[in-house]
Amino acid sequence: SAHLNDAVSGTGRFLVITIDEIHDVDIASLRTVAAAVHQSAGTRAPILLACAGLPHTAEIIRKLRTYAHRWEQYELDLLRRAEVVQAIRMPIERAGEHIDIAALDLLVERSAGYPFFVQKYASAAWNAHHRGRITLADVEGIIPGVQASIDKTFYRDALEALSPRERMFVIALFELGAGAHELRAVSSLLGVGSTALGSIRTQLIKKNVVFSPRAGAIQFRIPLAERYIADHRDEYETPEVIAYRSQFRRSDRP
Repeated sequence: SAHLNDAVSGTGRFLVITIDEIHDVDIASLRTVAAAVHQSAGTRAPILLACAGLPHTAEIIRKLRTYAHRWEQYELDLLRRAEVVQAIRMPIERAGEHIDIAALDLLVERSAGYPFFVQKYASAAWNAHHRGRITLADVEGIIPGVQASIDKTFYRDALEALSPRERMFVIALFELGAGAHELRAVSSLLGVGSTALGSIRTQLIKKNVVFSPRAGAIQFRIPLAERYIADHRDEYETPEVIAYRSQFRRSDRP
């Protein structure tokens, strides 16, 4: 990297390393990159690093080096309604076409501000439209197919393989509402001690269903999982899971 940086700096430019999905990067390899960036920081041609990843990326950064926590970090949340409207409408209008208000409202509602969902729904609506205008009928027509694809990719593949006790945990986390919650809040809801949930939490983290945004906290890793579970709760809260939840509570009592 030093030789490459020298070559780049000779042209009056900077070497910029960009990494996407950084939460999947090997820590040892990332430390090598971080070291090169750090060593160049005091020179006339510092190497710049920009990376992006899921919320627990901050925890990965903290594990790199003691100085890494000083890097500038930005948390990106779900898009606001006005931002989704702009993201959908502007490319359509640039192409000289139009979208009906009702169609736009439905795309905004279904995508729920998650950028990938905005892209999937709006792209499908664009491909389905004709005569220069995206109508409500166009959007209604693509919703089942897009929703089925999203459900399989984001939710079913991850949730259907869970054991009864893992589903019990997932449903309890859903009942607490969106966002991060302390593990003790989940244990309190289930009526058990926090230690009884440790192994379940660990397995769900390994299966990429949840992550720990901070010490002692837990949150769904899957975007908008709460909305999906609300719509499909009966599929996951089976009699077997309900019975396990009752038995689990009794087994934790002294």
